Formats: sequence, structure tokens, C-alpha cells
Amino acid sequence: MTGSPRGAESLAAFGCFVVLGTVAVVTAALFDGGAVFKADDYPTIAYAASLQNVLHDFVGPQYDLQFFAFWRPVITASLAIDEALFGVEPAGFLVMNCLAFASSVFLLWMLLRMLVPDPRWFAWIVAGSWLVHPAPVVSLDWVVGRVDTHSVLLMLAACVLHVRHRRGGKRYPVMLMIGLALAAKESAIGLPFLLLGLDFLDPHPTLVRGPVVLGRAMPALIYVALLPLYFVFRYLVLGVVLGGYGFHAMQSFDALAVVDGLRQTLGLSLLPGAPKLPRDLVVIALVLFAMWWALFSSRERRAMRSFGVLAISAGMFAPLAQLLPSMRDIGQQRYAFFACTWSLVAWAGAWLYASRGLGRASKRVAPLLAALPALLLVPARVAEMHKLESHDRFVREVSKAVDDVAAHLPGNATDIVVLGGDAEKANHPQRLLWGLGAMHAPPFRDRRVDVVTLRKLVPFATAVEPDLAAAGLGSYVAVEPDGRVQTRNALPIERRAAKARGFEGTLDAPDYDRLLKGDEAVGFSCAADVDRVAVLTSVGSAMLKIAPKDGVLWVRDLLVADLGHGTAGSGGMTPLVYLLVNALDLAPHSPVDIVWREGETVRVGRLRTTRAFTERLIRELRVSLQRAE
Repeated sequence: MTGSPRGAESLAAFGCFVVLGTVAVVTAALFDGGAVFKADDYPTIAYAASLQNVLHDFVGPQYDLQFFAFWRPVITASLAIDEALFGVEPAGFLVMNCLAFASSVFLLWMLLRMLVPDPRWFAWIVAGSWLVHPAPVVSLDWVVGRVDTHSVLLMLAACVLHVRHRRGGKRYPVMLMIGLALAAKESAIGLPFLLLGLDFLDPHPTLVRGPVVLGRAMPALIYVALLPLYFVFRYLVLGVVLGGYGFHAMQSFDALAVVDGLRQTLGLSLLPGAPKLPRDLVVIALVLFAMWWALFSSRERRAMRSFGVLAISAGMFAPLAQLLPSMRDIGQQRYAFFACTWSLVAWAGAWLYASRGLGRASKRVAPLLAALPALLLVPARVAEMHKLESHDRFVREVSKAVDDVAAHLPGNATDIVVLGGDAEKANHPQRLLWGLGAMHAPPFRDRRVDVVTLRKLVPFATAVEPDLAAAGLGSYVAVEPDGRVQTRNALPIERRAAKARGFEGTLDAPDYDRLLKGDEAVGFSCAADVDRVAVLTSVGSAMLKIAPKDGVLWVRDLLVADLGHGTAGSGGMTPLVYLLVNALDLAPHSPVDIVWREGETVRVGRLRTTRAFTERLIRELRVSLQRAE
């Protein structure tokens, strides 16, 4: 193959995409002060450093999370491999993300060359546009973003191998890639439909046997038929069929929100810098073109093309159904990492077919018009990269300040590092805050110090003042309104641990029933006149109004204490437990601190839970929410 013109072109394309793409992306990601870990990079890498955890993720939920029903052992294994290769240096992890993406671009080019061999510019323009698209930027500069870079690489490999199988190649490599893709991200459930769409659209005659539809063998139908087995496996391992983000799984389906998110995604996939009206007009044009291309083709091809377009579209967008409502937000387009290629293919395809019907001159103009979106894609990509550069600077400043504060802690049993101020204003959508519980702990630091943020758990909660949260700690980290990070002195008063009553400071699964019955005091000793306490976690904090009973601050009363109205005009209240499950699940090794003032002393009740307790709590919470609906 390498001696043929097609083989030489493939090698040239591979070298072009991998070398230029990787160098460009890595250089842009690292030049501003070096790469950094961010968001949930910290807890996930710490988790993957253990071989036992890696093996667990093949037979249980990823990272042992309960609220987030993920099964992604391939991602955990890739993090473990990178940690063994690069230690805790983020640059190596990000280079692997970039290599995976550059290889994916090459595979997309190869797939399009197989399906549309003439003209050659079609595959080059679509693949090149994806290479400079803004949607993949976050996944490339975020270690955990490899759920996109690695899963899509496997999906595209399956597509290329499937087309080769249709033309006489082996089937087992396709099945291997499908299995690995499903073990990398849930969105791979759309892959069998993508392969079915290729069966309908591949212009080459089928050289293998398979179920026959419209007179053509459809070898991909077996993959669609096997999907129920994957769902059964997920139910046995995770207890849910689809799952994903717990808060999305609990929400009712909103068809209008899904359609609106799809509209926004298609428009931003092609014209990210354009106003809303032009974007919507282009979306309408692309959808009409896809319908025209399918429905107004020859009678022999009409049904094949129609089913092919439907299958490809279902494979691209059906796995995003839970996320599409949130993608109405222009800042959530990272979820369109792969789905953005639908618009790129449709746009280039429209000009390809226009050139075939308008004469020789249009064949020269069509490639230029097909490449036109790059004029908007490149500036949008640069703008997204600048956002990440700003975020990386913020993370570096926070990390340095946390280290400085941790080095001067007084050495009490209640030591923590407090991050005060409005940190979210300085953050990119993939926020640092989810990883605070692990950023100053092994393997990133030799000594563990828990970090909490005073970010409000919900916008309508009452904020915690740094003077209370950091009292007696010497200093704390403050994020200024303009995003600058500073170290400030804490209130110099005595800080003491509160005595646990009815438990040893850690709640286990059997304690859930004790809390529910309320027959005995389970909590912390406190003064009778305490009426307000602060709840501090690594993912957010809040002030609560609460009254002790017989000198005990009951844990049960804390969990059901109201944070405030859920939404304007709803009249509903939000108990702390609804938000606390995030901290208990995402940062299981970090305590929840309950802090209050008693005269000239600050008391701290440190609450920990076992994974069994968290699992029971989340299970009961899901049941109660389903009953409420």
C-alpha cells in the first residue's frame, strides 16, 4: 500500500495532521507559563495512580462515583499509563490528548477519502476545518478531556475499519474498537448507528455477508442488535441503564430544550463568531440540503441516502440528548467535540454538489467557499485558547498561594486552607473548584492539607465570611473581584475541634437509619445559644440557620436545613443534603467542616462519611426525587 499513490497520500496526510496539529496545539497550550492540572484532573489522576482502582473501574463505576454513573475503564487505564510515564507533570498528559486528536483528524480524513474519493479537496477541507475548530480546545488542554480525544479516536478507528471490512477486511478489529470505545465514553452508544449509516452511504459494493436491507448487505446491523447487551451490562455494574450525570438523569425530558440546544450547536459548529440570525439561517440551509440530498436523489439511491443521513445524525446527536439543553449556553460547546463535524461535512458537501451542477468554473470556486468557515473558526479557536491561558494563570496563582498558606498553618487538628472570594469569575467552564480536595495531597504534594472554597453551594445560599471560615489559621487565599489571587491574614482567635456525640466523626451505612429515626443525638457538642453555622467543603460552602438540641448540633438537622428558595417564585426550599452529595461523592477523602463561633473561640466539627454511607444517601435521594416528580 505504501508504494501506491493512495498509500503515499495517506502517509503524507498522517504526517501533516499529526506533526503540524500536535506541534501547533501543544505549543499554544504550553507557551504561557507551562501546562497545569485543572478541575477534576487532581482527583482522577490520584485515583488512577492505584492499580487496584484501575482494575475496579472495569467492574464498577468510574472513580467509584455514585452520583455520576460512568463506566470508562479505558480512560482510567490511560491516566494510569500516563502517570507511570510522566509522573505528575501535566505536559505529558496533554501531549497524549493532542496526539489522540491529531490521529483522529487523520482518521476522519481517511474515512472521507474512502467514501468520497473525488474530489480530493473534500476530505482535506473537512478534516482541516476540524483541526482548527474551537470545540476541541478545552478537551486538549484539560487532562480529563481525554474522554473526548481518546473515545473519538476509537470511534473513528472503528468507522475506518468497518468500511474496510465492507470491502473484504476482517470483522474482529471493528468489534475490538467498538468495545474499547464503549469502555471510554457513553456517547459511543451512537457508534453502531454511525456504522449503519456508513453501510447505507458507502458507494463501494459490499464484499461481505450480512443482513440485507434494500438489496444491500448491512453488516453493522449486528452491532445495533448487540447494544441491549451493553445496556444490561451497565445495569449490572452501575445499577442504571443510561446514567451519566446524576443531575441530568433526574431531570425530566424537555424535547424543546433538546431541539434548541441542537440548533445552537449546529450553528456554532460552523459559524462560531457570527450573530444568531446568520447562524440560524445556515442551520436551516444545512438541514434542507441534507433532506434534498437524500430525498431528491435517484429512485435507487433515495431510500439508501435517507436512512444513511438519519442513522449518521442519530449516531452523532442522540448520545448528547441529556446535554443538548445545556448546550444552549455558548460556553458549553466542548460537548460538540465530535458532533461539530456533522456541520462541516454538510457545508462542504453542499458546495461539492453545487460544483457538480454549475459547470467547470464552479469546481474551482467550490473549494474556496467550502473552506470559508475557517475564517471564523480560527479566530474563535484563538479566543478559546486565550480563555484557557487566563484560566491556567489563575490555577497557577491559586496553587502557589495554597502552598504558601499550607506551609504556615499552625498545626491544629482542624487545619485547612480556605479559598475565599468569587473564584468562579476567574474560571473557565471546566473549573478548578472540583479538584480542590485533591490538589494539595499525594501524589501532587507530600503532605495532605484539605482545601475548601467559600464559593456558594448554590447562588441563593448565604455566603460564608472568611473571618469565620479561616479564623485561627493564620492566613487564607483570597480571590479579588478582578481575578487576582492574594494571601490575607486570618482572624487571630483560638480554633478548637468540637466533640462528636453519638458517633466517632465518621458516618457509615448503618448510621443512615439512626439519622432517619432521630431517636438519639448524632452530632457535635455546642453552646445552647448557637444559631448559625458554616458548612465548608471542597466544592462549595454555605451558612445555615440551625438550633442545637440539648447542647448538641444534630447532623440530621444539618442535612435537612434549608439553603433557601430553589428558584424565584417557586416557593420550594433546597435542603443542604441535595448539594452535599457532590462533596461526599467527588471528594470522598476530604471532610465536611461545620464551623461556628462560641464567644472568643471558633469551634469546628469535622464530619466524614464512608463510601457505603454516600451510596445509601444518593440511592435514597434518587428515590425521593423520583417520587416528587
